[in-house]
Amino acid sequence: MTTAPHQQLLRFLAAALIGLCLAGGASARVLGYEGTLTLDFIQHLPTVAFTGAAVATVNGSAGRIPLSSLRLAGGITGSTLVPLTDPDLAPLLFAWPRGTLGTGVLAPISGGGSPLTRNELPLGGDLRLCILFVPWCPSYLPVPLTVGGTRGAGIGGLITVNTFGTAGFKISIAGTPWTIGAITVSNSVRSGFAHGPVSGTTTTAKEGGVVQLVTPVRVTTTLGSGMDFIGTLRIVLVPEPGTGLLFGAGVIALAAKVRRRLKRAA
Repeated sequence: MTTAPHQQLLRFLAAALIGLCLAGGASARVLGYEGTLTLDFIQHLPTVAFTGAAVATVNGSAGRIPLSSLRLAGGITGSTLVPLTDPDLAPLLFAWPRGTLGTGVLAPISGGGSPLTRNELPLGGDLRLCILFVPWCPSYLPVPLTVGGTRGAGIGGLITVNTFGTAGFKISIAGTPWTIGAITVSNSVRSGFAHGPVSGTTTTAKEGGVVQLVTPVRVTTTLGSGMDFIGTLRIVLVPEPGTGLLFGAGVIALAAKVRRRLKRAA
């Protein structure tokens, strides 16, 4: 019995789709992510949140695979002014955090909050502590959040900057590495976690998996003022950007190719 041309086309497309799905599921190790970086100032100040999206490389994404390593490629950046209303922070008037998530690897990821032995994800940008505000903080004490990607916020270590000349004020920022566990800063507790799309950690490496990390940061100045804040990074794994478009384009190309063959055979 001869098969109708349109039936041949449908069968061919079905086989191609199955092949593409199997190949993608077996080899996919790169996902997208949607993330939120929150700077939570402890001294009764507003919480600052930046959002973004980029690419995440995970240890695997097929089957029931726990997430053991996560590489993030930036993607989150933001800038905002925070009024400093606490009298203990005088003479500072505003904080101007300008944050950007760096690129690095976090491992091992565990829902139980095990320490990270690889912790290479810097929190870049800077923090400007404004003394005057007319209207865009023309006089401020600047401090980078990280230096050289080797010390500072999200990594650990101390950064000290001399401002207004070597004999002037100094400002320091003490960073701590990201953790998936719990931290306490001035009686404020924040926690990290990892879980899959539904619950547990056996599918954290799949789309819908969520990882939250936290890091405390302390800022001090020789003006007698300072502040603490907690950085919280929440990552949700999603399909790799462009995957659906590429998949659809591939199906269209296959259909066009089959049609041409059928026309030639007719």
